[in-house]
Amino acid sequence: MLLRELCELNAVSSREDAVRAYIRNRITEKVETVTTDKLGNLLAVQGSGNTGPKIMLTAHMDEVGLMVVGIDNSGLLKIKTVGGIDERVLLSKRVVIGPNRIPGVIGAKPIHLQEKEEREKPVKLPSLFVDIGAKDKADAEKEVSIGDLAAFDVKAGGFGDRMFKGKALDDRVGCAVLLNLIENHYDFPLYYAF
Repeated sequence: MLLRELCELNAVSSREDAVRAYIRNRITEKVETVTTDKLGNLLAVQGSGNTGPKIMLTAHMDEVGLMVVGIDNSGLLKIKTVGGIDERVLLSKRVVIGPNRIPGVIGAKPIHLQEKEEREKPVKLPSLFVDIGAKDKADAEKEVSIGDLAAFDVKAGGFGDRMFKGKALDDRVGCAVLLNLIENHYDFPLYYAF
């Protein structure tokens, strides 16, 4: 299924290579031209010789994620968000980090070590970390680097009678719609920007 395939690709903002390659592969034979600009946007044209209004359709490839901004002595990764993320839902989420897709899980100070006041407040981003199972800082540095991006590790798919779950749905639904539109031919010039 197209949407499932798109949702399972990782494309944290500024690292959309996987989605760009997937889309390019699907559309190359169906459009007149396909190019990538200096910012990484994928641009395609259909029917450039047709008369009528020129129409551009757009969808974005990127998704929210995290960036590694530090590694503490115990090997836990300090993180910042990339994009608008509700910090309250991050705890216990699985992620994959960097080009080697190192698995990790978002954690916080264990509840049995928290003071009463800490337990009564939502966990904030500065208190969160990613645990990749490293024994110490040197061990973690063998696997990840400061600046590496982390994508959420979510299996996309259906549930219930008519529901679908996955990461980056707001982004990938738009890409799927454009990919379906590219399957047809139109009587006017059509420009696609991903």
